[in-house]
Amino acid sequence: MTNTNWFSLFYWISVADGIKTVFLAMAIIFTIILAISTIGYFVSSGSLAEELACYGDENNKDVKSWNVWVKAWRTVFLTCFIVSLISTIITVFIPSKKDALIIIAGGVVGNFITQDTTSRKIPHEIMDLLSEKIKAEIKDTKLSLIPEEMKDTLKNKSKEQLIQMLKDQNNKSN
Repeated sequence: MTNTNWFSLFYWISVADGIKTVFLAMAIIFTIILAISTIGYFVSSGSLAEELACYGDENNKDVKSWNVWVKAWRTVFLTCFIVSLISTIITVFIPSKKDALIIIAGGVVGNFITQDTTSRKIPHEIMDLLSEKIKAEIKDTKLSLIPEEMKDTLKNKSKEQLIQMLKDQNNKSN
């Protein structure tokens, strides 16, 4: 990869959280408008039905007026539904900054392991063990899932936990 590609990649990683926030805000705003338009559609439809029951004539001025409102609310509903759905899907599929860095780091490590001549000499069983350890580390990244009794011993702490503990001790000493 050239330097330009790395710069653009890191740029998009740095703005990923902001983009995700914008799409989340759009999803929330359009969902609220969707709820309002649903209520407006039902009220307009009920009024249209009531006017038709009273007058029975579709050419009546009030009936035409309510018919325009029903079509307008339906258009707003469908537009907001589509925009809300798309922005929600985009929000789900845009990775956070942390996720993007993990994806890139994992890809670089994977490329290095597959292309390095010394790593090719590593026996297959050790590579399977390494793969299992990496999967176990990924599961252990959520600190809240680790029971309190495991946090008491250094032997049972993951690499991330040990680093965080050292950072906390360093912050306390400063």
